[in-house]
Amino acid sequence: MASKASPFSRYLLAAMLLAAFAVGARWLATRPFAEEQVPELNTRQAKLVDTFLEMNRFLATLATATIGAMGALIAQRYKGRAVPRPQLTRAVVGTMFAGASLYLGYASYGRVVWMLDMGFLSVSTPAVAWTAEGQFWSFLISVLLFADFSYNDLRGGT
Repeated sequence: MASKASPFSRYLLAAMLLAAFAVGARWLATRPFAEEQVPELNTRQAKLVDTFLEMNRFLATLATATIGAMGALIAQRYKGRAVPRPQLTRAVVGTMFAGASLYLGYASYGRVVWMLDMGFLSVSTPAVAWTAEGQFWSFLISVLLFADFSYNDLRGGT
């Protein structure tokens, strides 16, 4: 009979996968690549940058809201009481993933600004694409953990 994995071990595995993803993205960022020099952005490229940065800001806003919602639920539900360990694990890991989303958004933003400063642009370069994808997926995982936290909170906090 197989033993059931604890929620903590599942969350720890998810955090380790995110860390591996971040290390892979960092490694990719150090790989050399060649892109065409762009003296001035054309209309399509300008729209691409605007769309990319708008999505970046949107995900950062949502990740920040997820952190705030998690904190508000804990503060409202557990006034002066200890948060049960499974709930605390969900909250901490969910907040870590939301924080990772914020960091990855910052990193992808910085890389796009660097590209523009250097006179080229390609948001599909692995150095940008992986951080942008990581921003989205870490945000999504944080939302799933927040939903798990909320569901368990409604069931009695275990």
